[in-house]
Amino acid sequence: MFAISAHGQGAMQANNVQVPPAPQEVVVSRSSWKTIRITWNEPKVPVSGYRIFYSLFDVENLDSWQSIDIGPYRVAEITGLAKMSYAIRVAAKSLDGRFGNVSAAVLANVPTYSSLSWKPRSRPALRDSIVTKNEGDDVKLTCGVKGNPKPRILWFRNGRMFDDGMRSKTTLHRYSLIMRDVQVDDKGDYQCIVTNVHGSLNFTFYVTIIKLTWPLQVEVPQNQTVNEGDDAIFTCRPLNDHEATIKWVKRNQTGLHTSIGKTSDILENKETLVLRSVNMRDAGHYVCFVGNYFGLKKMDVWLTVIPSTTTTTTTTTKEEDLYPISWISEQELTWPLEVEEPQNQTVNEGDDAIFTCRPLNDPEATIKWVKRIQTGLQTSIGKTSDILKNKEMLVLRSVTMKDAGHYVCFVGNYFGLKQVDVWLKVMPTPTPTTTTTTPRKEEDNDIKCSATCCLVQQKDLKDTDTNIVKQLLATFEKKLSEKVEAKVRETTGKLKDQMDSLMIDNENLRERMKAKDKTIERLEEKVSDTHNRAIEAIKLGNYNEQYRRTRNIRMLNYPESPNEVLRDEFVNMVKKDLKIYIQSDDVQEIQRIPGKEGHTNPVIVKVRNTDLKIKIMRQRGQLKNDIRFHDDITQRNLGLMARLKNCEKFENVWFFHCNVYAKQQNGSTIIFDLFDDIEQKLKNNNKRGH
Repeated sequence: MFAISAHGQGAMQANNVQVPPAPQEVVVSRSSWKTIRITWNEPKVPVSGYRIFYSLFDVENLDSWQSIDIGPYRVAEITGLAKMSYAIRVAAKSLDGRFGNVSAAVLANVPTYSSLSWKPRSRPALRDSIVTKNEGDDVKLTCGVKGNPKPRILWFRNGRMFDDGMRSKTTLHRYSLIMRDVQVDDKGDYQCIVTNVHGSLNFTFYVTIIKLTWPLQVEVPQNQTVNEGDDAIFTCRPLNDHEATIKWVKRNQTGLHTSIGKTSDILENKETLVLRSVNMRDAGHYVCFVGNYFGLKKMDVWLTVIPSTTTTTTTTTKEEDLYPISWISEQELTWPLEVEEPQNQTVNEGDDAIFTCRPLNDPEATIKWVKRIQTGLQTSIGKTSDILKNKEMLVLRSVTMKDAGHYVCFVGNYFGLKQVDVWLKVMPTPTPTTTTTTPRKEEDNDIKCSATCCLVQQKDLKDTDTNIVKQLLATFEKKLSEKVEAKVRETTGKLKDQMDSLMIDNENLRERMKAKDKTIERLEEKVSDTHNRAIEAIKLGNYNEQYRRTRNIRMLNYPESPNEVLRDEFVNMVKKDLKIYIQSDDVQEIQRIPGKEGHTNPVIVKVRNTDLKIKIMRQRGQLKNDIRFHDDITQRNLGLMARLKNCEKFENVWFFHCNVYAKQQNGSTIIFDLFDDIEQKLKNNNKRGH
């Protein structure tokens, strides 16, 4: 067994062989995320090698520790101890090569590394799992973690790895995924997986994108009939825009809106109106307005209150006490707009004309006055006019015949525009007439003169008609030319805009092609990186599995019996056939495992330490009854050995201490790993040999 003291110093004597003291100044550090590095000082007595012991707990019985034998080097590395803090001991091997004579090892602890955990202020909570946004909004998903070494985060969408290069306007920043200007196609289940050597954390966000549409779809509130004193509840929920604005009002007998009284509650983003302990005054017509960027929808609902059968005492109160609902002086935007329309005016030339266009249900509405000319185009009001009282009144001072015509008042707010037409008629100022008396004797001359004047006027009339026609033709030709030139300019401008747009689209297409090329390049890099990581993970897993089998012996062709006691039978067989005397507790585990159909199921034996295994394996040739002992080799290593045996360039292939060896015909030996290219490794080995 062992010559051990918990923290022994100096040297002991056993069987006339000097026992080395415990190595001093053992230092344990991390050389990578999966490897522990151990160094120590050389003892002052000759040694032939060292043994590393490691365990999750500091126990005195080294038989329960795992161990690794190394050569005379004063440095060692252990792989696969990433999850816990381990106690490490180092012991020297005496010159006679027997590990039974070892000194007590110095105890050293692996530094404790922080485990992976969510950040207190950034960890996603259950309330964060459901994310609902409108089209065009930005979405930010955050999985805040802390850990040492620095964690790595991967994002998945609907079970597939999310690549930010496949979607424009996407940013991966630290532990957040930011998507700008989201569309309906971006909906889905987004999962963050955060990993480091200590493990992994994950969280799933269920993202829903709502398409803003018009008309709004609203869950229509239902009319209510309740007893006096009960509560009345109305629900008015927008179905296709969760950020729509909701306003509840009550209409009085004149149709005007009033606010809801203090005995009411508006819950859940104003979707639900609750009237507490209703009375007869609460009965009536209620309106739910639901609006968004695209418009407004109005839902009407009625409340009927059944009077109480109990006797009531009538008291005289002020009207404001009877109706605690206050009139809205500054109402929220409503549609359709209600406007006090202006009246047509007929005034004499030189008088003032006054028009009034007053919005009744939105004092903040915008008002614009314009005049339409004969072609229907709008023109601004002249300097002789005044627009008073927040543009509600238009005053035309000292009107002339030119001021007559068609005027328009535009009233608009956030939800729309209303046009009100009005006309102004201007009566011309009458001209005074003078009556004169002429002698009768001159009547003939007057008649002649009048006839002559008429003749002159007919001639002038023809010339005037000709001039008017010429002027009209010239005006028409000028306007036609101007329209043609304007049309040419408009068409040319449109063609230029289209060419510019095509050039921009072409440039955007080039940029997209470049982005696609970069995306493909990143994908190839990620595939290659994933492939390499997968290979490393398989190799590491195979090594760890093989290392766990270091003390295992696979026993073949051992007969099966219903009442077999494998441990005792194995101990007796080793004593009888191999002449090696072991105890039952030297066999830590033994069990029969499933084997090939039609063959005896093999037995796996795990012995106390590697020395005992080596001793048994060296004598296995003396076994009888065709019973055979083999190393317990993993399936991947067996596959590697089969590939090497099929290669004619090797004389022998064997397994030793977690490694697969192959001997060439020239006598050189090569260690092979799972994914090695045999031909390439032979070439590299031969080059180094030359």
